[in-house]
Amino acid sequence: MLMWIIAVTIAVVVLAAAYEVIAFQYLPKHIFRARKKSGYDATITRLRILGRLPSLAGAKAKLHTWFYLGDMLYQARRYAEALEPLRAVCSFGTNPLDPPARKRIAECLDALGRPDEAARERLAAGFVADAIGNPLLSAKTKAEMFSREQKYDEACQQYELAMGLATGPDFRLKRTLRLKLTLANMNAGHPSRVLGLSEQGLLDDPDPLHKIIFHRMAGLACANLGRLEIADIHSQKAYDAAVQLGNTNQQADSLGVLAYVRHQQGRLDEAIDLSRRAVEAAGEIGNRVANTCLFETLMTMGRYQDAQNAISQSRESTVMFVPSKERRSTGAMNLGLARAAGELGNFNQALDLVASATKDFQNNSMSAYCDSIRFWLLAERGDAASEWMVATESKVKSVDSPGAQRDIFGMLTRGALATGDYALGLRFAMCLLDLGPHPVDLPRAHYLIGECRRGLGEIDAARSAFNEAIGLGIETIWTKRARERLAEMADV
Repeated sequence: MLMWIIAVTIAVVVLAAAYEVIAFQYLPKHIFRARKKSGYDATITRLRILGRLPSLAGAKAKLHTWFYLGDMLYQARRYAEALEPLRAVCSFGTNPLDPPARKRIAECLDALGRPDEAARERLAAGFVADAIGNPLLSAKTKAEMFSREQKYDEACQQYELAMGLATGPDFRLKRTLRLKLTLANMNAGHPSRVLGLSEQGLLDDPDPLHKIIFHRMAGLACANLGRLEIADIHSQKAYDAAVQLGNTNQQADSLGVLAYVRHQQGRLDEAIDLSRRAVEAAGEIGNRVANTCLFETLMTMGRYQDAQNAISQSRESTVMFVPSKERRSTGAMNLGLARAAGELGNFNQALDLVASATKDFQNNSMSAYCDSIRFWLLAERGDAASEWMVATESKVKSVDSPGAQRDIFGMLTRGALATGDYALGLRFAMCLLDLGPHPVDLPRAHYLIGECRRGLGEIDAARSAFNEAIGLGIETIWTKRARERLAEMADV
């Protein structure tokens, strides 16, 4: 009889333990991983049902269920609803799910327009990660916190620390950390580091999706560094790999990057064709990379109204569910619209758009670029603008990206021309030329040098510069303006 009681007791304990593990650890993860197939609503409903099941171990056993439910509500952009289950995760003191839950809470608060509360949650996530005593978790948490706050250099340092700490058998974790480190360096404007990390990732990482992203990042980095032939190869490989994988989103992104490279090479008709193919491949969700490249190509050709329409189409793309990324993307779109509005003479509208965009950027290169555009617009409007020129010059020295430096010096040159300071404009234009512009940017550089020379009374040197712009054989708005200026100077 005693043995029977012991056997029954053991069986009950085993069954109870199995119930707890299956109901509150296995099933939440399984349901969450099947979310793409099941859809948001079905996944959320199933997780809610699990949350209502009784637990012999108490409410704390449901941490995984609440975390995944909160994460799903966040991804479904139901931010206010997501706060309750995520805060439930944090209500049981220090636990490994607390830091990622707090990060999600911060992103929900960001989306709900409560940035101060979001900042406090991110700070708390770092403190909790430290308190847990897991250095790897602490580094990962801080890296993601810095990324969300656009402190990309600090994020890179923490991702590097996390990679050094990820020495266990989980190779997938280390590969994911390298990918995030690569993206953080891209956002920080460090193309040389991006290229090195991408090349290492292509050697070590067998994940087919990661390989597509590493090829694409390598393509962008090489383009920024002026290695356009290698950039073209990487971008084409990214697209080919995306086709092989059957991933239409990655195909669209890769076509967009390939279009960007062709634009930089001066192959403008090809860039427009590839951009439109990328938009078509993206379908209803839209593709901001492709629309942005189409915008830049149309701007280069002087088709400013068409360029505005292209960047406006980006606003119709599916909103990113990470609010900080959406804000950064919106800032880039506003900056593009500001440039187009400025070219069309709508300076007040353009300045309002720059002011809006500036709030969405905190890293040095984009801040300097915003200041340079503001300098140009104010100078064109006839306002005092020297403070913005000084602010830009103080920042550009620490900008690590040659591409960003070229854009900044181009705007500084145009601003100086608008103020009538031709000597200053020439200094900026020569800085632009010394940076080795891409083929598509050479007509602009030579045209601007020509305008500065003409303003200084150096007529022969100005003619030579305008002829340089035309002789490159790349038809841009700057080539057209150079021809017009030479025609005006025919009798001089």
